[in-house]
Amino acid sequence: MAEASEHRPGYEPSDVDPRLIAILAGGVAFFLAAVPFVLLGVYPQAKHEPSGNPVNAAPPPRLQIDPRADLQALGSTETVRLSTYGWIDRARGTVHLPVERAMELTAQRGLPGWPKP
Repeated sequence: MAEASEHRPGYEPSDVDPRLIAILAGGVAFFLAAVPFVLLGVYPQAKHEPSGNPVNAAPPPRLQIDPRADLQALGSTETVRLSTYGWIDRARGTVHLPVERAMELTAQRGLPGWPKP
């Protein structure tokens, strides 16, 4: 029985010194209490609250009220744009035309830098 109560070699039977734990806890508490005062000393302008309405305030978000209607409106706008003729830049002679017609013209004329059909 005497051998069962003896400790194995390499086993540490003692705990950490309670004074060390108390010192560490006190240090952490002091640090947490001192940090706000140190920061106020380093950044004195942080004491002052900003005015109610800042000059460079961001606009409020635009909320999407009816996603289904928004998607339908987008789809109808794209359908009209992709199936009709119209000017993009009249001064430069840039137009938009239906996709089918654009594909026909590309097949007839080819693309710059590509072999002719």
